[in-house]
Amino acid sequence: MISDLTPAAAASYSFTVPPRDAIAHTRLVSSEAMEECQRLLRVLGEIHASAKILPACRRLAAGLNGKWGAARLRAKYYEFLRGNDTYPAGDWRICLNHAKAPIHRADIASVTRRSSFIEYWRKLGENHHQDWAAAHDELLKIWRTGFDHLNRKVTAIPGYDQWPAADDYFGYPDGWSYANLMRFQSDPYDQAAARVGHAFASQQRLPVLTTRVGLQFGQYFEFDDHEFNQRVLFQRKPMRPLGFGAIELLSGDICHLGMKPTLWDYDEEVKRKLTEKEFMWFVISLLTTVGYRADIGTRFIVERGTAAIRAWLEAALLRVTNDKVIVERGGRFGKPAHAGQFSGRAKGNFRTKALIEGAWAIVDNQMDSLPAQTGRGRDDAPEGFSPQAGAEKYTAAIFRHLDALQASGHSLSPDQVAQLKFPYPMYDAWRVWALDAVDRINRDPNHTLEGWEKLGVVQPVWRLPSQSAWLPWSAYAALPSAEQAVVKAMLDSDRSLVKSNRLSRHDVFCAGRTQLTLLPWDLLPSLVGPEHALNAGQETLEVRAGLLRFECAEMDSGPIEFVARDFRAASNAFLPNGEKYVCYVNPYAPTHLVATDAAGKVAAVCPRYARACRSDDHAVEKLMGDQQAFEAAARARLNLRHADEADAKRAMVAGNQRLLDPRAAQPDPARARALRRFEGDMADLVEPSASPRSGADDPAADLSDFAAPQPAANAESSRDDFSAEGLL
Repeated sequence: MISDLTPAAAASYSFTVPPRDAIAHTRLVSSEAMEECQRLLRVLGEIHASAKILPACRRLAAGLNGKWGAARLRAKYYEFLRGNDTYPAGDWRICLNHAKAPIHRADIASVTRRSSFIEYWRKLGENHHQDWAAAHDELLKIWRTGFDHLNRKVTAIPGYDQWPAADDYFGYPDGWSYANLMRFQSDPYDQAAARVGHAFASQQRLPVLTTRVGLQFGQYFEFDDHEFNQRVLFQRKPMRPLGFGAIELLSGDICHLGMKPTLWDYDEEVKRKLTEKEFMWFVISLLTTVGYRADIGTRFIVERGTAAIRAWLEAALLRVTNDKVIVERGGRFGKPAHAGQFSGRAKGNFRTKALIEGAWAIVDNQMDSLPAQTGRGRDDAPEGFSPQAGAEKYTAAIFRHLDALQASGHSLSPDQVAQLKFPYPMYDAWRVWALDAVDRINRDPNHTLEGWEKLGVVQPVWRLPSQSAWLPWSAYAALPSAEQAVVKAMLDSDRSLVKSNRLSRHDVFCAGRTQLTLLPWDLLPSLVGPEHALNAGQETLEVRAGLLRFECAEMDSGPIEFVARDFRAASNAFLPNGEKYVCYVNPYAPTHLVATDAAGKVAAVCPRYARACRSDDHAVEKLMGDQQAFEAAARARLNLRHADEADAKRAMVAGNQRLLDPRAAQPDPARARALRRFEGDMADLVEPSASPRSGADDPAADLSDFAAPQPAANAESSRDDFSAEGLL
């Protein structure tokens, strides 16, 4: 430190040029440069003899007429006391003006002319993976002993016809000083490639810069997997949640997101993270819920690791989309930098999908205030939430106490367990926060996306002088022509009343989403194959009470139910109870179930059954309507199959009525049979007309009511019965 360099520490230094050195450097240093050096040394000697350094520098600088300032004299004085990278402390050459007296000019020329020696020096430096100074030590060791650090004999040094001779003054060959040789170190890219490899050196290579200007919406989607920077509770273990993401390249919108917790395998004691099979389902969920360009085509940019599309899936995507979805994969690092290296571990080039890679950093920044952070790395991770730290131990202690209470027969009630608080958030709560963070990013107009101005994706807005709220231009167009003229005059006179807002990612995505085509759900079986059918402990699912039901903890904590009804326009019929089907459900879009028969033919695409809240009257009535449609379809089938019994019943009732009521000789046209079609039914349901009865007190007048079946509207179901069954 400068504060440690007191005059007493430099008492042995000489502030003059030794005569021997002056003679030795006569051929390199001009007399003018030597006189200037001696003058500066005398000034430093006076500073050294003074009691106060800074006042002495100011006093002497005033007498030098601007030759050297006080700050420079002070810096030069302390540099003389401590030395520099080239000369030791107290060396007079520190005060020499090397611009006028380059004493190393001859040495530099001697090294510059020896290109093979320079390459040899660079090779030594690249072999040392951390420090060039160690390479300089090895060079001097080779020169002194003839052996390198590995005790390999060196018989000749490239660039020299004979073994280099030592300089009389420096003690090593001319130009071999560390400061001089560092002028000839290899290119930073060469150093990184030779020391580490091509993947690390790629930061120094020539980039490939692209722009979104000229891109069409939906033309490119980038995919990637991610491990979020929080730890959440799932299966009683705090672990980092995982997810897949897709980003549309033109808008930069994170248009599709799939998340799941890290699962713990208690049998094998290992973590279960994301797999390629799960990424397959994620890609398909994007096609069925977001879509692709069926006109110009869409390119999916994926990696070669977890978020990878293999050849079989790529061929299937081409088949079902008529060659409109094309898969692109980034380059792969791993080739050796030179022939003397082995190949590195093959890994993809993350710059191929730089947009989604950078988007994850923005998402993590938006979520960095959530509890149980892991930090960007080990160095800045909160210590209390690190593995095996206080928060994790406290959480484990709570669960051990709950187990002890249960073993003793004094377990807490579910309501009491729900009131427990943990240092870590639950996965379900964290997922809501994560989706909200992504939504904030997509809707934020304050961004710096490349090419936004050139694309013209801005929205003009205006306001009145008396108002602070900005209005869209559509509000101006909606004004009457007379008011438009007045407003236009105000806007032309004051340009501060008009501005252009940058559209958000979400705005641009929504504007172009209509150009995308959704992949039909019924193509799911042919796309993934029977080996990826739903396996809920059995090969098929059976229709029971009009539902297809199974359980899967990775999709939902409770039972997952689908209405056994084909929602497609061509066929809207219920599947028969008791029938079994091979079913397909996408875990990243569990909104539909595709049921196929044993031959693989699609029987129905079933929508998700949404349970209604007991207090939501509208939702409950909708479910009751679905229930009545189910009964109506059943009545239609029964009426068709039992038409002969209906005819016999009508004939019996009509004959008895003619005998008991002479007035019924002629049939009343108002009481003829009527056809009524129920919404969603596959056949017509025969019902009696709704005409009022004549003769309410006449017993014979009611006999004709037995001739027709009861209407489906009188189905024996009530709101209370239906809801009570759902709560069981």
